Amino acid sequence: MLANVQADELYMECIRDIMDARETDRRKHSEFKPLNDMNFNNYERASPSYVSIPPTYAVRSSGKSIEVRAITNDKWVSVPYGS
Repeated sequence: MLANVQADELYMECIRDIMDARETDRRKHSEFKPLNDMNFNNYERASPSYVSIPPTYAVRSSGKSIEVRAITNDKWVSVPYGS
């Protein structure tokens, strides 16, 4: 039983390392910026709360199948509006 717990802890540590490395790589090699830090005043709006994603914003689309790309939203993002 102890071996299973240790194996689970090691597995989770590896997963965390992978996630950290991917996030760091994403920030280093793209124009990644948290959406809440962006100014959307000059971007197209579908409604007061939906704005087009800037063309320079890193959108994860590689690896998506044609079917998934057909139903996912890679153009609009919801932003806070009002109070």
